Order: sequence, then structure tokens, then C-alpha cells
Amino acid sequence: MRKRKEYIGWLKLQWTKRTKQILEKANEIDEVDNLEKENKELNDIELVSFKKKLDHELQGLLSFFHMLSKDIEQSVELTNQIAFDVSEMMYGVENQSETVKNYSEIGNKMKTQVFTVTNSIDATYGHVKNTKYETQQGNQVVISAINQMAKLQESTYNVIEAIGKLVGSSEQIGKITTTIKEISDQTNLLALNASIEAARAGREGFGFAVIAQEIRKLSEQTHQAANQISILISTNKKDIQNVNVALNTTRDDVSESIHLVDSAGLLFENISNLITRTSEEVDEVMLSTKQVEEETDSIQESIEQVVTTSNIMEQEAQSIFANIQQQVSAAEHIELNHLKIIEKIEQIKITLFN
Repeated sequence: MRKRKEYIGWLKLQWTKRTKQILEKANEIDEVDNLEKENKELNDIELVSFKKKLDHELQGLLSFFHMLSKDIEQSVELTNQIAFDVSEMMYGVENQSETVKNYSEIGNKMKTQVFTVTNSIDATYGHVKNTKYETQQGNQVVISAINQMAKLQESTYNVIEAIGKLVGSSEQIGKITTTIKEISDQTNLLALNASIEAARAGREGFGFAVIAQEIRKLSEQTHQAANQISILISTNKKDIQNVNVALNTTRDDVSESIHLVDSAGLLFENISNLITRTSEEVDEVMLSTKQVEEETDSIQESIEQVVTTSNIMEQEAQSIFANIQQQVSAAEHIELNHLKIIEKIEQIKITLFN
């Protein structure tokens, strides 16, 4: 801001010098005009007209320079206002600096507390890491147990299926047994009839032959049924063997599951111990956290002061911004007047030399 003020002062001085130079040129023109009046053959009417034009142009030039001087003064006033605003801002900055110092002291106290918290957190992290590892191992054991249980379930399904087959075979055996009984009954009846016929016929036992033939058919049916019974018995034997294998597999799977469950129990016991240690570390963290909270309250008060000061600085900054905008507007006005002055000078030249 100081440099800006010096620059505006220098600008005003330069324009003042230029104004004096132009006025001096105007005086010289006037003197030349007087000389020309004495030595040059000009009529009075042309001379009066020329002087009026020159006077009019010079008066306009002076008016523009007066306007320029006012603009420069306005810029200086705005610069002074900016300097005043900056001084007010510096006052706020000083207050903020004092607040920051207080904050720094509190921050140093917090640093010690945070260091303690950090150590506790580091220790907690180590335990948590171990817990994570043990948990992963336990999870793998649980997964293995689940797989074993799935195998056990599959074996159980095999047992159920084998039992179902045994039940079906038993039903078939029952049906075949019923057939055999029926055939046996008919065979007995036919045999009885054959005996009766044979007794009647004596040697002429034609009917016996017919009955004997029927008996033969029934005998064949009985033979076929017996074969089916044999096949079913063989099948049932295989099914029973499969059931035995399945039961043995189930027994092995159950034993393995028990072993895995025991391993999981040990792992989760270790996890429980680690969690207990973690809880102790958390207690220390909580104690340190309470102390940090107390310090945080003090920090909050300091922060509020910083916020208040910042608000003041913001308002001052807005005021400075508005003043700067006005200064820019004034500078643009000066530039416009400068261009107009140049145009006026050109008009003077044209007037003088034409």
C-alpha cells in the first residue's frame, strides 16, 4: 500500500509538470503571436479570430487538467483509506497472532497426550493384528468343519438311500414269498387231486398225467421265484455292505469333525484372551482420550477467537476491495481524460499551424 501511495503521488507530480509545460507553451505561443502581430501583415479581424480560437482551446485544456487533478486527489484519498483499512486489518492480525500463540501452547500440551494415545493405539494395533491372524486361522478351521459336515451329510444321504433300497427289496421278497406260498398251496391241492384220481383210475390214471403236468408248471414257477429270491438276497447283501461302508465313513467323518471342533475351541480361546488384552489397552486409550477432550475444549475457545478475528479481517478485506474498485474506476477516468487532453493538444496544433 505504501508503494501504491508513492506511485499515485509521483503520478500527480508528473501531470502537474506536464500542465506547467503546456501552460508555458501557451505563453510562448502568445509571445510569438505578439511578435507576429508587430512584424506580420495580418488584418485585425483574422488576428482576433485566431486569438479567440487559441484562448478557447487553452481554456478547454486547463479544464481537463483541473479534472485530472481532482481525479488524482481522489486516488490519493482512496489510497489513504486503503492504508487506514490495512492498519485496522493489521490490528486484527495481531490479535489473531496472539490467539495462535495460545493455540500453539495448547497444541504442545496436546502433543504429549497424543503421543500417549499413539503408543496405546500402536499396542492395540499389534494385538488386533494378532487377533486378526488367529481369527483367520479359526475361520479356516470352521470352513474345514463345514466341509466335513457336508461330507457327513452326504454319507447320511447314502445311508438313507441304501436303507430305501433295502426296504424296496424287502417288499419284493414279501411279494415273492406270497407267490411261493400260493404255488405251494396249489401244488398241495393238485397233488391231493392227483392222488385221488390215481386211486380211482387205478392203472388207467389218465387224469393223473394232466395233474402231473400242472404240477410241473407250478414247479417251474416255484423255481423262477426261488431264483428271484436269490437275486434279491444277493442285492440286499450288497446294499447292506454299502450301508456298512457308509456308516464307517460317517463314523470317521464324525471323529474328524470332533477333532476340528476341539481345535476351533482352542483357537477361539486364544482369541478371547487377545480380546481381553485389547480391552485393557482400550481403557488406556479412553483415559488419554478424555484428557484430549479437555484440551480440545480450550482449543475450541481459541478457535472461536480466531473465527471472530477472521470475520473482522474479512469485513476489512471487503472494504479494501470496494475502495480498490473505486480507485480503479478513478484511474480509468484519468486515462480517459488523458486521451482527451491528447486530442485537445492535437486540435491546438492544427489551430496554430493552419
